[in-house]
Amino acid sequence: MLKNIIKISFLSSIISSIIVMPVMSYSPFTDQANDIYKSRTRCELCHQGSQLNSYGRDFGIEWRKDHDIINSFRVIENIDSDNDGFINIDEIRAMSLPGDKTSIPRLKISTKNIDNQLKKSH
Repeated sequence: MLKNIIKISFLSSIISSIIVMPVMSYSPFTDQANDIYKSRTRCELCHQGSQLNSYGRDFGIEWRKDHDIINSFRVIENIDSDNDGFINIDEIRAMSLPGDKTSIPRLKISTKNIDNQLKKSH
């Protein structure tokens, strides 16, 4: 009897976790970011583990002013939250993290463009 109770209890907790985890990870903030930036953003956009990163802190400052999610994202687009030399919007478009100094946009260099520039300069 005790074994059955333990099994049922264990299965119940597993099933509850499966149901609850997606709900806990839902965020209107990431939904709005996905809508305005047309990309799949994740929690890492604003968080490093359970703490806010520098981008998340900048967003929070703006969001507390009027609780307008979209406006808050827009206001901080042209600043460099992590001081890595790239503004936030450029990092978001390049799928790098604007709150992580080690995550920077990859530069796309085309040899065709370089060849054209060399021809123009001679």
